Parts: sequence; structure tokens; C-alpha cells
Amino acid sequence: MDLREIREAISAANASWEAGQTSIAGRIVSGDQQGLGLSLSEPERVRLMEAAKVASFMVTEEAPPKEIDWRNVNGRNWVTPIKDQSTCGSCVAFATVAAMESRLLIAADDTSEGVDLSEAHLFFCGAGRACSKGWNFEPALEHCRDIGVGIEAAFPYQPIDQACKEIPALAFVRNGWSTPTRQRDRQRAVATNGPVIAGLRVFEDFTYYQSGIYRHVAGDFLGLHAVCVVGYSDPDRCWIVKNSWGSGWGEQGFFRIGYGECGIDAEFPFYDPEVYHV
Repeated sequence: MDLREIREAISAANASWEAGQTSIAGRIVSGDQQGLGLSLSEPERVRLMEAAKVASFMVTEEAPPKEIDWRNVNGRNWVTPIKDQSTCGSCVAFATVAAMESRLLIAADDTSEGVDLSEAHLFFCGAGRACSKGWNFEPALEHCRDIGVGIEAAFPYQPIDQACKEIPALAFVRNGWSTPTRQRDRQRAVATNGPVIAGLRVFEDFTYYQSGIYRHVAGDFLGLHAVCVVGYSDPDRCWIVKNSWGSGWGEQGFFRIGYGECGIDAEFPFYDPEVYHV
């Protein structure tokens, strides 16, 4: 589809987002992992769908706040800068690292120095030379638990298959990460613990997203994608999400997506890991 067709579809659907030429528009081809990279077998996909449908009607805790955005909590930004996975299917590593970086800042109660973990260390030492294959949530978290993740400066990312470079680990994930499935539990995880790891289906129109609350209106299914949810808004009924397509896409690299859109609620649990540093 071209931009004109997508804008017409947005208007016809009365959707509240804007499309335009972006750094990623037209670059992702259906079936190609570049720019995406969440790779699930059919049994894994079915298991995650079933897990995401699990609901409990027991009210055990207070309702979470109506909205939160970790880019501005108590006047400070707890979300690290937008990065670009480029043409490698490494989104799982970027989403995982994004959540880990924010949670390290939150745990330290300090945003002054920041933290920059190595997506290359996680991806190429955990998944191998997998730019064309992509990766999965749980193997990535298991690698963070067992091996950990070092700093970007020690193993800089390039969007090509790289050999693993063993570097000292700075951050780890504890065993037993939770996977909240109910919306309230997900919101509570984000509000209480910090940004979480999530997945969604990507359609052609999404690559043209510039601003607003995205809802799929047109275009082919391109593939599965891992992202980092950094907040939500009940008044706007949307998740606030950090992507890994650079700052030339979306709302300076971020996007807002309506609850229930593109499988983000129906097909994937949120991953809520406990992160610590050495």
C-alpha cells in the first residue's frame, strides 16, 4: 500500500492516528525478519495465546493508577534513548535490554548517569548469527539470567550477523519472571516495577505511523515484533511503547497503541522480569 491509501483507510475508519513517510515505511517485507525478529513456532504461538487468555476474577490488590508514563515520573525520565535495530531481526534483544535499562535506573533511584547495555552481547551470544531468523522472549530472558548482559561500549551493535564477543556482564535477570495476562495485572506491573517486554503483530500501515493512538486499518501482515511497554493511559485506552526503529519513526521512536490492538493483549503475555546489576 502507498501513503495515500493508508491515509484514506485511516479516515474511513475514523481512527485517531496520523500516517506519513517514515524511516521504516516500505522497508519491511512480509516474511522477512529485518526490522522485526520475534520468532515463534506454532506450538509456542498457541501456548502464548492460551496464556494471554487466562483471566482471574479474584480481586486481591488495589487497582493500578489510571495512567503512567515512565518518561516522566516525578519529573524524571526513566526510559533510555531510542535505538535502531535496523535491518537485523534483533527486536527481542532490543525490547529486553530496554526494559532492563529502565529497571536498573528505577532500582537505583537515579537517572543522572544512565545505563547503556549491549544488545549485541545479548543477541549474538544468545541467539547466534540470527539476524535472518529472529529470536524468542524466554530464551532471551534465560540468557539474561544465566549469562547476563554487558555494556554497549564493550560490544557495540551492528545490524549484521556478528560473532559472539564475551564481555563482563553488568546486569542479570532473576529466575521466575512473571507473565501477567490480565490488563489490570499488566498495568500494575508497569506502574509498580517499570517497563515490561511485550509482543505484537505488525501490519503494513504500522510502518507509516507518525503519531496518535495506532489502530490497524489496512495492509498486509508483515510479522511479529517485540517491544518495550513504558506506560499506559486508561483515559486514552492505550499502551505507551518504546520501539527499536530509530527516532525517525513514530513519536520520536515511541508509539501509542490501543488496548487489544494487533494481538498485544490477546496473543502475548507481558514479561515482567526482576533485574539486578553486579
